[in-house]
Amino acid sequence: MSLVAQIVEGRNSELGPFTLQTVAVDGTVGVFNLTGYTGRVSLVAIPYGATAPHPMLGTVRLGTPLTGGTVYYTPDPSDFEALKSPYSVRWRVDGDDGNPIYFPDGEPDTIEVRL
Repeated sequence: MSLVAQIVEGRNSELGPFTLQTVAVDGTVGVFNLTGYTGRVSLVAIPYGATAPHPMLGTVRLGTPLTGGTVYYTPDPSDFEALKSPYSVRWRVDGDDGNPIYFPDGEPDTIEVRL
């Protein structure tokens, strides 16, 4: 689990960049090519102690070039609450076959929220 951000509750300015990394069978690390995935990337956040994702109302922006695998998130002021911190987060990319791909695919990353 990697701490990717520490923010103040109510923040509504952009977070990132975050890089969607892939790991090949041989352990080689690469980046996910986001070409063709515009509108199909979302942030999934699970508050501390919860089992279900928290609805995220902010917006995702894909970095350029799309082949670089970078994403950004601008939270809605209600997305992250200090009382529910820390949040386990993953990026979800809806695949061509309708199945989601999650990043990271190991332990989730963490966002801490403070008052």
